[in-house]
Amino acid sequence: MKKGIGIKTIRTGKYGLYFIEPQPNTNAKEIANELLGLNGVVEVQITSGSAGYVVTAKKDESEALERFIKRNALRSRYLESHYIISKR
Repeated sequence: MKKGIGIKTIRTGKYGLYFIEPQPNTNAKEIANELLGLNGVVEVQITSGSAGYVVTAKKDESEALERFIKRNALRSRYLESHYIISKR
């Protein structure tokens, strides 16, 4: 990579991203707070569109989140982070 483009840090990603579909007749903030309370969950974003929630979770601590998704019959998609490149 060229120097000077603002990239300061390249590190291995230790998080996974879960894109969870919203459920009808549910309170998005309550669900987000439940998700945030699960072990391994670092961040929850409430979004518009087919992915009502974007959840960032530690790869090696995501069992509680996966159980929550199954228990509530939520549709989700998982993307694993391999590398994080940032300006920090």
